Amino acid sequence: MITLKAQKLLILMLGIVLGGALTYTLLPSRRSPPSNPRSLIWPELPSWISVPKIFGTTVDVKNTSWKLRRPDAVDVEFSNLSGRVVLLDFWGTWCATCVAEMPSLQALNDSLRNEPVTFLAVSDEPLDTLQRFIKRTGVSLPIYQSISKMPEKFQFEGLPVTLILDKTGTVVLAEQGGRPRWNDKHLIKFIRGLY
Repeated sequence: MITLKAQKLLILMLGIVLGGALTYTLLPSRRSPPSNPRSLIWPELPSWISVPKIFGTTVDVKNTSWKLRRPDAVDVEFSNLSGRVVLLDFWGTWCATCVAEMPSLQALNDSLRNEPVTFLAVSDEPLDTLQRFIKRTGVSLPIYQSISKMPEKFQFEGLPVTLILDKTGTVVLAEQGGRPRWNDKHLIKFIRGLY
């Protein structure tokens, strides 16, 4: 027969063990990285914010036939970026959110200007529209027009969409909607870790 004091002690010990087990189960594990590194870069953002489903997929950059043109009429083959870290920003001059985040993307580009990362701000608008935008705003971010069919993986509903591809072509960050602070020290550290 167990005394009342022993019963209370058993209940207390059981509570401590169960509480510890629940805490271990519910808290994120420190041993494995999160499935989306954006939680490390921007921990204040809830994970449910609309991130394109492309996150975590791999783009076969080397075999992707996609041509881009700069406003100065220089063409770029996307396949030539194979093996590089690439930041792709899909935007439009008509998109107020896209235009609002441009200075922040410009600052990020400036911070990483001499580093092995390629920035592509891609629009499907006519070159003269892009040229007028650059002249009006003074933006020096590498802006491109998509001049061939955009790969299916890069076709999204709603702009802006920003992707970061690592050297293997894996989409390691996917963000939909404007972000006022792209030039963030955590993001810069994350990008530098991809080289």
